[in-house]
Amino acid sequence: DGGHGPPPHPGPVPFLGMCRGSQMLNVGNGGDLYFDVASQVPDAVQHVDYDNYDEYRHPITVVPDTPLDLWFRTNPAAPTTSIDVNSYHHQGIRTLATRFKPMAHSEDGLVEAFYDPLLYAPADGRFMVGLQFHPERMQDLARHLATEEPLFEYAGCWRIYESFVEAARSYQDRLETHHRAVADDLRSRAVAHALAAARADLALRA
Repeated sequence: DGGHGPPPHPGPVPFLGMCRGSQMLNVGNGGDLYFDVASQVPDAVQHVDYDNYDEYRHPITVVPDTPLDLWFRTNPAAPTTSIDVNSYHHQGIRTLATRFKPMAHSEDGLVEAFYDPLLYAPADGRFMVGLQFHPERMQDLARHLATEEPLFEYAGCWRIYESFVEAARSYQDRLETHHRAVADDLRSRAVAHALAAARADLALRA
């Protein structure tokens, strides 16, 4: 066909793994876990507080110039150095899969956020991110109702989802374009095949 054909498939579906989802994403790509952080990690910080479940927070150090840094910046020119996050897990990442790069660590060295640099371009439908915390649950409802301050503790909490939705929409657009192009290509090939068969039949009859 002279090198022509449908555009390539847009690739992996955008993926945002949170908490256990981030652990599954890591293990599925060749990483592994601590099965009990409290007993296996020296000087482990507290990663779950069953008596203060939703309100508990611990700090994480953010790697500069990563998506997490950009999401949580309050000043575009000033990198995010740390944020306080919720925490609901007793397992954690021991070895990060080689395809991923860390975006944040807790004080005991555990990876708290990571991404695939080759699959991060939301405008192009690429997004593969793991977060050990739940940004959608980092809310201060009482403060919001009393003062009309923003519901989320950080603007970055909703920026994560904005980026993810942007990637999902772009991916869907690219996938639909790909499917239409494949259908058009198949129709063109079928017509060409039918014409070739008709010509061959006419040649035999001549």
